[in-house]
Amino acid sequence: MKRLVFIAILFLVSTSALLAQRDCIFTTARSLARYRTLDTARYLVRYRYISKASTQQEVADEDVVTLQIGDRYTKSYSENLYQTDSVATIMLKKGARVLPTYSNYTQREDIYTCLEDKSVTTVYRMFSDGPVLRYQEPLPQIKWELSSEKKTILGYSCQLATCRFRGRNYSAWFTLALPLSAGPWKFSSLPGLILEVYDDTGEVKYTADEILHRTTFIKLWNWPYTDTTREKANQTIARMFRKPTQFLRSIGAPQIFTPNGPLGANYTCPYNPIELE
Repeated sequence: MKRLVFIAILFLVSTSALLAQRDCIFTTARSLARYRTLDTARYLVRYRYISKASTQQEVADEDVVTLQIGDRYTKSYSENLYQTDSVATIMLKKGARVLPTYSNYTQREDIYTCLEDKSVTTVYRMFSDGPVLRYQEPLPQIKWELSSEKKTILGYSCQLATCRFRGRNYSAWFTLALPLSAGPWKFSSLPGLILEVYDDTGEVKYTADEILHRTTFIKLWNWPYTDTTREKANQTIARMFRKPTQFLRSIGAPQIFTPNGPLGANYTCPYNPIELE
């Protein structure tokens, strides 16, 4: 079957002349037609997520991260990437051979936390239509230190907690008014819902914009996963950012162009992962 031709969701261009945008981190849409339902979520929280692709970056990139909270599972994922996948799924049902890609910055990870066996499954989408990595790890034992400091977020009284987690120092604001031990990404283990969390460098920040008491299904997409470990996944991802041209060539992706011409073999994408350790 011939490779599908993809278009940028914001710019209609041929893949043979696809611009390398936002550090060449475009992501190919995937079908959401097949899935397994893990749980029913009772709460849905949307966070404004900002991060910096390098320590020298002055203006942070933005995404919207959605957190679903059920009785047995929570799921944290990029809302923008999900919407792109949703459009692609509709197009595929209509027989389309031209699909969207997401060219802006996005948090590429879907994080599934199983509250029953206290495990976390990470699903990471590589550049273009590269492999989807998947690994499982025990629920991280984050050593939070509680403070008496308070502030209000979205009308909820929040308390401050701090920690060091995988190479970064974090401050988190959680509310006892919503006694849900959950938060965006892999943050959890506090006695209330985390409404804001950020590191001391200003390179990572999640801030809740909306809390909905809404019933939704927590779904695990039926994609061809490459199962691995956290350590191996992080090494693979780092290599992809260091040598994106080599990676794209290895998966048969089309040549990437910038306004100055095709990406050279020595082109490197800025890489500042949320996990430094």
